[in-house]
Amino acid sequence: MRLIFLLIFILGSSLFAQEKINSEIEVINETELNSIINNRNGKNLLVNVWATWCVPCRDEFPDLVKLYSLFSNSFDFVGLSVDYPEDIKLKVLPFIIENNIQFPIYVSGFNKDEILINFFSSNWNGAIPATFIYDKTGEQVKILEGKQSFRLFKNVMKTFNSK
Repeated sequence: MRLIFLLIFILGSSLFAQEKINSEIEVINETELNSIINNRNGKNLLVNVWATWCVPCRDEFPDLVKLYSLFSNSFDFVGLSVDYPEDIKLKVLPFIIENNIQFPIYVSGFNKDEILINFFSSNWNGAIPATFIYDKTGEQVKILEGKQSFRLFKNVMKTFNSK
């Protein structure tokens, strides 16, 4: 009897955790993302643009999770998936759960890819993964295009901690 109760409790907790994460995955537009970038509350910001279908993005994500555990006191982290909004439950949510991602993940609700690309930088060609770092005032201070190593991320982030 205790075993059955324990199994029900574990399964219920797991489903609750998945539902909680799912309710936090929102489709975000230009205005909402701009608000996140500009309302810094004394922290720097790392925005990683990625997709579940992008192998380098998937390979890079465990390093972002580690970086979050090291730098969450001085950096906010945001993941912006360019998967389709209808893929949230089928692809994005399972990826978040599998990687134990604790920082906010959004799905792009920008009307066109060009708008998203130009939102971040007219110098960015749109290739992912791409990471954009903003200082405490919301000014973009660094663009990292392509898959980055944990060491490079860590070194870059340390430079902003000293400012």
